[in-house]
Amino acid sequence: MVTRKNEESAEPTTITAKDLYNQARQDATEQGDYDVQAGLNRLSAWMREEPNAGRNLRAVKSDAAAETRGERVRIAQLHGSRPSGPVYRSIVAIDLEGSTTRSSLVKAEQRRAMYDLLSRALEAVPIADSQREQLTDRGDGVLLLIRPDDDVPKVVLLDRLIPLLAELLTEYNATVVSSALRIRLRAVVHAGEVHSDSRGFFGEAIDIAIRLLESSTVKRALREAESPLVLVVSEDIYRGIVTQGYIDVGTYRPAVRVRVADRQHRGWMNISQPSPSSALSESNSATGPRAPREQPDSNPTSTSNSGRSA
Repeated sequence: MVTRKNEESAEPTTITAKDLYNQARQDATEQGDYDVQAGLNRLSAWMREEPNAGRNLRAVKSDAAAETRGERVRIAQLHGSRPSGPVYRSIVAIDLEGSTTRSSLVKAEQRRAMYDLLSRALEAVPIADSQREQLTDRGDGVLLLIRPDDDVPKVVLLDRLIPLLAELLTEYNATVVSSALRIRLRAVVHAGEVHSDSRGFFGEAIDIAIRLLESSTVKRALREAESPLVLVVSEDIYRGIVTQGYIDVGTYRPAVRVRVADRQHRGWMNISQPSPSSALSESNSATGPRAPREQPDSNPTSTSNSGRSA
């Protein structure tokens, strides 16, 4: 507590630590400085000039710290309700074939195996947890966002992650006790700016990836393929990576066009060949699966990253 003499009444006026803090905060606000710490620094300087004020400095700082914590909470809550700016991510999503026709018990086992195989593929590449966002569950699929990292270029996703996942799928399907538990996946690789809020990631780039993944053409290609995995990549990935010689361009075919936000987006499909060690027929490996003719998707509407289809 600080006692000052009121010049008008000549009576001593008691100024509490809270009064001093509020005055410093008001001064900071009037000067356009909304930093609480800056206001606190001004308060400290002011109190050093006050007689007997030093003993109150610790109490004032304690009050200020409490108010600062409260303000930080309010700011965090505000930011939690408002989307932050976009960040660039490589986008990988996978989806189980025919999951809507499965019983809940079968779907649960397939989900468990899907996550296990994906985790093993990520570990084998390797792609560390620090290089990616937390996996986003999509019910019968998974959304994977890769942070920009020189150790995880998009070539690694196409040339390592997807082939490893296809090989693990082949091995898993050869060992399951029931054919109903076999897993076949559609996969997509894209990249772009994504947004986030307190509930997760969203944005047009994710919408494009999911629309390509859920295209009826890609679904039909997987039904007709012997391979357990069909990959579709966006135009950006095809032009920027595949055609530049990093990937065998001969295995990719234009297969689908989807519309998102009044724009058409082209997808290029690759059907992974069965591993030589797998139990799958050798006949399809020799001739290769027939690539489907490029077709517009039958559903022209945009689908968000949480949308589902059979």
